[in-house]
Amino acid sequence: MFATLILAFTAAGHAPAAFRPVPQGAAPAAATLAADPDQGTPADSLYRTAQRYLNRSEYQRAVDAFRELRRRYPRSARTGDAYYWEAFALQRLGGTTNLRVARERLKTQAAEWPNAGTRTDAGGLRVRIEQMLAETGDQAAVAWLDSTRNQLSTGSVRAAAHDGGEDDETAVGCDEERLSTQMMALQALMSMNRERAVPLLKGIVARRDGCSARLRRQAVFILGQQAADSEVTPLMLDVVRNDPDRQVRKMALFALGQSRSPAAVDALTQVLRTSDDAELQKNAVFALSQSGDDRAAGVLRDVITRPGASDEVVRTAVLFLGQRHGADNAAFLRDAYPRMRSEEAKKMVLMTLAQRGDSANARWLMDRVLDRSETTELRRTALYFAGTQSDAVSVARLSQLYAPTLDLELRRQVLFVLSQRHEPAAVDKLIEIARNDPDREMRRQALFWLGQSGDPRATELLEQVLQQ
Repeated sequence: MFATLILAFTAAGHAPAAFRPVPQGAAPAAATLAADPDQGTPADSLYRTAQRYLNRSEYQRAVDAFRELRRRYPRSARTGDAYYWEAFALQRLGGTTNLRVARERLKTQAAEWPNAGTRTDAGGLRVRIEQMLAETGDQAAVAWLDSTRNQLSTGSVRAAAHDGGEDDETAVGCDEERLSTQMMALQALMSMNRERAVPLLKGIVARRDGCSARLRRQAVFILGQQAADSEVTPLMLDVVRNDPDRQVRKMALFALGQSRSPAAVDALTQVLRTSDDAELQKNAVFALSQSGDDRAAGVLRDVITRPGASDEVVRTAVLFLGQRHGADNAAFLRDAYPRMRSEEAKKMVLMTLAQRGDSANARWLMDRVLDRSETTELRRTALYFAGTQSDAVSVARLSQLYAPTLDLELRRQVLFVLSQRHEPAAVDKLIEIARNDPDREMRRQALFWLGQSGDPRATELLEQVLQQ
């Protein structure tokens, strides 16, 4: 269920930018080779040989090959990444000695090859190696992990003059190396017990400096999954109100939508009533759509009919209200349709009701098609959605609609809708129009759509036309 929600959140443009779990059982995919002078050289060939050993899980042979590359080509562009991949192979081999050597390789890479393409992945690998060593009683690993966690809790990242804006990977002036390590340490919190992790996560969320924005985004996401609802709701509302980073605020809204606390609906309602940020309001609407609280539908209805609500927010509320179960929501949208302030909002109602697929909505859509008080564009839109998105509108009903008394634009739309239906009756109607319609343009359009159908009867008709 949660994976589905993440996909929906992503599709809506609200994906948690900082949430990038470190794969535990496979090699990171981030170490791609940029174009460089070494491409096609002996160093490059040896590097690729070592990679093939990795792909075949021949880790000791991979270690030997990467070491040989470093020995023979110490100044190659491949050498910096070779340190990482050697450490990776050693970690897969396991054993205290291998893990300690792997740690040294990563420390060397950080000191001597800070611009290597694998530096981001190296932070995650370092955390995993230190955790494994700490479990063996390695005091250096224990101290390193404690130090990293302390850095997270105290915010000891060099501050920068930054406005906490959008999706910057790293704000100008921040310590990228330290931030990368902290991001990986934050990933490690997911495996800690809740009693230790939650206070630390709260401390990260409370920070407001620009450099910690990426940390806060991920901390909000993790906290929303680990903490009790009574702890999360007031904290997330505070983030929505006060955090300077828009993406952090979005993540907090998402966490509120997942909360089972009644206070979460109140908090989201407050955002919708007090915020003048349309983007945040849309995210609040999405969060409400995920809530199991019965009051959420009422809040969405209020947004749709509220004077002064932005059209974009209204359309979002229509979309998500229509996806909630219950015939009363569809009835509400049909009733609210005439009061919609924009044509785009009305189109959203047409689409949403068509996708519900029931006969009551199908009849209502066809009434919109025939209503001459509607604009031609809305009538064409209603026809499109009724004919292509709703199984409740039959080909016979569409065929009956096609008549000389129907507006020309709508007759063209009927042809198009018939061309999108797969029933034999749709091809029958197009053939009839192609043969008998008094309007030459309509006959030509029917022939065109028949040519797209692939139906043998259509092919036969086209051959007949060509032989005339």
